[in-house]
Amino acid sequence: MYRLMIVDDEKIIRDGLCSIIRWNELGFEVAAVAQNGADALRMLEQQPVDVLLTDIQMPQINGLHLARLAHEINPKIKLVVISGYSNFEYAREGIELRVESYILKPIEPKQVGEVFARMKAQMDQERKNEELILRARNQAGGTVFHIEQYCDEAIAYIEQGEYGVCRSALDAFALNLRQLSVSDAAQMCRFVLDSVIRYFDIGGSGAALEPLRADYDRFDALEDDFRSGMNACMEKIIAKADQMAVLLCRQAKAEIEGHYAEQNFSLSRIAGKLNVSYGYLSSIFTEHYKVSPKSYLIRVRMEKARELLLRRELKMYEIAAQVGYADPRYFSDAFRKHFGVSPSYHLKKIQNNKLEMKEKQT
Repeated sequence: MYRLMIVDDEKIIRDGLCSIIRWNELGFEVAAVAQNGADALRMLEQQPVDVLLTDIQMPQINGLHLARLAHEINPKIKLVVISGYSNFEYAREGIELRVESYILKPIEPKQVGEVFARMKAQMDQERKNEELILRARNQAGGTVFHIEQYCDEAIAYIEQGEYGVCRSALDAFALNLRQLSVSDAAQMCRFVLDSVIRYFDIGGSGAALEPLRADYDRFDALEDDFRSGMNACMEKIIAKADQMAVLLCRQAKAEIEGHYAEQNFSLSRIAGKLNVSYGYLSSIFTEHYKVSPKSYLIRVRMEKARELLLRRELKMYEIAAQVGYADPRYFSDAFRKHFGVSPSYHLKKIQNNKLEMKEKQT
């Protein structure tokens, strides 16, 4: 049995989870129940558990903060989060914390059962992998086989975009595999693939990502299939990173378009809201839209200023204020730099063009 802690500030949910779900049949025992994050932390320090099931929205210490602190107490703890709604910021932080699954409210017992059945199978496999690692180390004799270190290095290289270095490390790993039997080496390859897939949350296409056969009699065939699996993982990680970058760019663009009129508007604030550095946001935004966030902000403000200018309903300082400039002179300088002429000259030029068009028509 795996030990489970349930944390939720709503008593009806705590009681329901404890009484309605048949935890023993799923392979879990409810070892502790807490009504808030502070109580949960005290219990975790006294009673280690294998899985933490926590609500996100709780007073003082929310679920993700609790998950982060729980990881510090026990890096191997599994995390399942209950949420009342889907939220991009929570999802991003959850990926960073390696949250295993989300359960959306209203909680359905069937969904809980499916989540924990998958988790039980995963945890069982991890135990088998740990036993395999110990056996492989003994089989390798005096040479220590550091598969965990290889996994950590491969993940680090992929996170940094060093795919070529990762492939070189893969070749070195393949040579070490030959210290083992082919069957144990195949289990090692499955362990690495599974670690990468779970860390980057790229499951769902297991057949494509894990092309390893049940049995191998030659190392060459195993190494070829393992390389294919790792390459497929890296391709999917790259695609997922691109998708995340596009989503970030769209959110940043929407933030600019929705808040350009605020005089204290800050692009760094957008980056902070999206939980990324401004340098990274600027890089992906510029690559995606072919214009930097700062230049796009100026463009939005200037186009809106020109629109207001043509209406001839507001004074210059009022237009400046409506597009985020407290100082009309600074606004005028920005307008001149963007359009090549001052606001008043731009308006005069447009009016002259309209007169010329009318004269030509008559």
